[in-house]
Amino acid sequence: FGGLNAVAALRRRIPEAKVLCVDLHKEPGGSWSDYYDYVRLHARHPSFGVSGHKWHFNDPTILAPRDDVLYHFKSFVNSMPPSYSFSGETEFLRVAEKTSSEYPLHVILRRDDAGEYDVQARHVINATGFFYSGHMTASEDPHNDGSSKQLEWGTSDVSRLLQECDDSTRPRTYVVVGGGKTGIDTACYLSQHKRVEDDLVLIEGRSKLFLNRERVFPDKANLSIWNPTLPEIYLDMILGWDGTNSKERMAEFRDRGILHSVVNPDATSYMFAHLGASEKDLVRSSAQVISDDYFVGIEDHGSTTRIKLSSGSHLDSAKEVLLINCRTSTAEPRSGYLFDVHPVRPDGSTTFGGLLGSSGPTNYKYTLAHTQGAQVYDRLAIYGFKHTFADRQIDEHYVFQFILKGIANSLALMDVLSLEDMKS
Repeated sequence: FGGLNAVAALRRRIPEAKVLCVDLHKEPGGSWSDYYDYVRLHARHPSFGVSGHKWHFNDPTILAPRDDVLYHFKSFVNSMPPSYSFSGETEFLRVAEKTSSEYPLHVILRRDDAGEYDVQARHVINATGFFYSGHMTASEDPHNDGSSKQLEWGTSDVSRLLQECDDSTRPRTYVVVGGGKTGIDTACYLSQHKRVEDDLVLIEGRSKLFLNRERVFPDKANLSIWNPTLPEIYLDMILGWDGTNSKERMAEFRDRGILHSVVNPDATSYMFAHLGASEKDLVRSSAQVISDDYFVGIEDHGSTTRIKLSSGSHLDSAKEVLLINCRTSTAEPRSGYLFDVHPVRPDGSTTFGGLLGSSGPTNYKYTLAHTQGAQVYDRLAIYGFKHTFADRQIDEHYVFQFILKGIANSLALMDVLSLEDMKS
């Protein structure tokens, strides 16, 4: 997402350039190659993807499934100019010592089939985005007592577990651990494919707020000039924020219907995910949803299995219990979201991380600016966090700080990019 948007910016500015895009995955698409097979975009597909590259759908309201997202990225790579190339299963290691003045950067790459090799370059853009590495495990979960460590399944196992289930299989209780967007997706998928006799439990942990998709992206029948766009919503959030009233601002937008939760009317935790009314209704009607409580572990009581919660309460099931791990997503230390730095790095490379929020728009717009030359940074204000993601407490204030950072950097970019660039 981030890398191909950087490439899209280069193609727009200098289509005759020689560009090499490398990725650890075999095919274009980055972390989307690793996601579970039933994942879809949170928002309608025109709001995502490679800037300027058309989707293959005619209906703009579709929430693109994983395979269609991957097709979108691959079709962009296939449309690149002849001097642009993509190298999969390739790892960027480092920028070594400077060499000739024509190609001042000595880039060390590695492929399993070729070992380490070097490339000479004038510019290196490290466009790493989230760098998804899975989900927090039971061993990493501070609430878990260790009893479920060997018994939990991942989201990549869900389709197979359902396929293996037939009339001879003992009735099941599916327990989804984690109530973020992955947990919601999994609960919806299970509700649509499980047997009637199977039960479904969603243990949310801390109750989550989601953007109300119908309010943020209304269908054609409900479109109005009075509908605020997503940037306008975020700007409105920030304009009433004083640095201390984060929960109150979340509650206000929840009461206005812009944010909503699955079951808890008092939820104030929001981390940028979208949720539609149909998904919300499906989960509420098909699952037992446990809010503001955490999964701790399980106990075998012979004819029943006890599902323990951090509050001290529990659920008992006489059915086969299958635990599906949907805790918070984790990222590798190389993730561009984990830290904010000045784009020009000491080794001569350039990295933009998440200065605008999402890695796609960040790498597209900052690469457009970067093509103006190093002097552009002399007149470009850049705002970011002083501490790394790992050093920060991710609380309700973080969300507002993250939004404020994106808005501040967007306004700063208007000093060096045209209105047409900003709209693209």
